[in-house]
Amino acid sequence: MSRAEWTTDITVFVLLAGFCTTVLRFYIKAILHELVPNGGDSLRDRIDVIERRQAHIYDLILEANLKR
Repeated sequence: MSRAEWTTDITVFVLLAGFCTTVLRFYIKAILHELVPNGGDSLRDRIDVIERRQAHIYDLILEANLKR
């Protein structure tokens, strides 16, 4: 292979690696945005609400069983 071909191959490899890195960063940021609490719109916030409701229901069941 000539010097020009090597240069072209290396340039294409570097550009593809940069493109893949950029796409991967975009997807990671999107996933992290869903997993970090942000005031009600994220998956983490929804899970927290479900956990609070579950704890409340559990407390109500325990109180009902204690009254028997």
